[in-house]
Amino acid sequence: MNLKQQIVAGVFLCRVRRHCDGADHCGRELVQLPGRAVEDRRSGHQGPTRQDRRQLRAAPTPAARPEKQLADIDGLIAKGAKALIILAMDKDAIIPALAKAKAKNIPVVAYDRLIEQPGVFYITFDNKEVGRMQARAVLAAKPKGNYVMIKGSPTDPNADFLRAGQQEVLADAIKKGDIKIVGDEYTEGWKPEVAQKNMEQILTKNSNKVDAVVASNDGMAGGRGGGPVGAWPEGCAGIGPGR
Repeated sequence: MNLKQQIVAGVFLCRVRRHCDGADHCGRELVQLPGRAVEDRRSGHQGPTRQDRRQLRAAPTPAARPEKQLADIDGLIAKGAKALIILAMDKDAIIPALAKAKAKNIPVVAYDRLIEQPGVFYITFDNKEVGRMQARAVLAAKPKGNYVMIKGSPTDPNADFLRAGQQEVLADAIKKGDIKIVGDEYTEGWKPEVAQKNMEQILTKNSNKVDAVVASNDGMAGGRGGGPVGAWPEGCAGIGPGR
């Protein structure tokens, strides 16, 4: 098994078992992650051994800034990393680090978020199907009415994959006139506070006449207050905590 195959196998194993031998060991030793909370999902199984990860290095989960992630990746390269697995906060901001990795023949795997650079291997979820699942759930709850689409970051290709899947499910209802899209906004950095601000503006523009919200992740669906991106109108359907 070559090094790239070992990396992909390690990611898969960590994903399937949903934990490592410590809640944050994956972040330190296997994957270079953006600023994202790590959920402790230990269930008594044994995770990948240190021997399994002997050729991999990574840094602690950095603060939620592309600049910090770039600096951390540079640091990994300087410390002699043999491979990099990157969940890119900004696929363009990390290009300088990718150039350094290429110059040193360090293999790079883009995890979850596409990095459109030569030689970068990509592994992810089926984001279109995730989008379809989100839209199906909301459509079942509210088959007619005014819909709002809260998309992810414009710098993350997954935002468009999710939105494409959602559109596939809603297309027929839109064509028949059962559903009207009254708001369709990107959310810079997938930030709940940005999603909430966008949602508030959409509600104001539409005099609160919103029947359903399809938010592309649960963080944006919750906003800062726990409603659709912070404030569920009466009778509104959507995807979010407790919905």
